[in-house]
Amino acid sequence: MSYPNGALFTPPQAATLPAFLPETKGPEWGLAKYRNVMNQGVTVYALSDGTFTQDFGTTENKRVSIPPYPLSSDNGTGTPNIIDVTYTGASPGNPVTRIVTTVTPYVTTTYSGGHTYTVSQAVATALANYTAFGAGYADCLVAL
Repeated sequence: MSYPNGALFTPPQAATLPAFLPETKGPEWGLAKYRNVMNQGVTVYALSDGTFTQDFGTTENKRVSIPPYPLSSDNGTGTPNIIDVTYTGASPGNPVTRIVTTVTPYVTTTYSGGHTYTVSQAVATALANYTAFGAGYADCLVAL
């Protein structure tokens, strides 16, 4: 399907939330045990390398690794400086060492679960055709 005017994108949902807490007992459990598992909105992340990942695996995309967000400005280079800062040696007599690592790919756009977004033709096509880790997001798109 093509999206010449863009599309509405609603991230997928996953049936992951129990209808009641595991420690529920007594009459509450007697009623709640008949409820279905509830849906959870899945957050989809667009990455700087043109791929997508999400915070919970679904049939649309089973990839669930979430890279860091940009932590500093681009300093005029056009690419954010993504850094991962780790401190080591925080014990008595051992000096603290700061380790800075540049991280790629990084998150460029976040589509929070449970919300609907208007996306461009290019983004809609990329979402629909991204099948590296699942069926793609075509069933989550409605053409404008």
